[in-house]
Amino acid sequence: MVVSSNILQRVFLLAYEGQIGTCFAVDVDARQYIVTATHMMANLQERGTVSLATESGTREISVRLVGHCAPPADISVLAPERSLIYAPPIQVSDDGMFLSEDVFFLGFPHGWRMATGAINNGFPLPLVKKGIVAGFGFTDGTILLDGHNNPGFSGGPVVSEQLSQQAGMPVIIGVVSGFRCAAEPVIANGQQMALPWKQNTGIMVAGFASRALDVIRANPIGAPLK
Repeated sequence: MVVSSNILQRVFLLAYEGQIGTCFAVDVDARQYIVTATHMMANLQERGTVSLATESGTREISVRLVGHCAPPADISVLAPERSLIYAPPIQVSDDGMFLSEDVFFLGFPHGWRMATGAINNGFPLPLVKKGIVAGFGFTDGTILLDGHNNPGFSGGPVVSEQLSQQAGMPVIIGVVSGFRCAAEPVIANGQQMALPWKQNTGIMVAGFASRALDVIRANPIGAPLK
């Protein structure tokens, strides 16, 4: 499987209150919504303005808060003033995913992006990385992935290779939250220093994508699709 335009065109570089991360557009019942990580949008109450990176700068988008998922799920849903993109369909579902399956995750690590000129409606394309489903947190609604996450992927989609092949379109099973760190000692001249450093363990954390659908169905105020 390759990551097709269905999903590539739906992923945006998001900036809000000095933070940068990733968001993506989903269509539910002929309305469009923006999904991202709650820790990116924690201060958004009802309405606000977010910035999406474009090829020439940024585009300011007025949004309404559809809802924050209940903790510990790190997922928020926004309703743009108008639809952002028309792209081929995708599915949002974590039903049928399984341990050890291959996944892709998309986003803008450290703000890096692919310039495309006019190909993608003036928006840059995200980077694509790969991992596997390493474990589940059934009680807290999280997916653990064996994949090397970087700052900037927060809020990006996790796409199941197996389910996408079965459906004939990308199937988003998760929303990137962050990665697990471990404190490791710092050694200088053979001596352990007093301050440790945080090592990226290579274990990512994502939320079940279906939590976003629950929020949308409880408050279906997305932008009507043209």
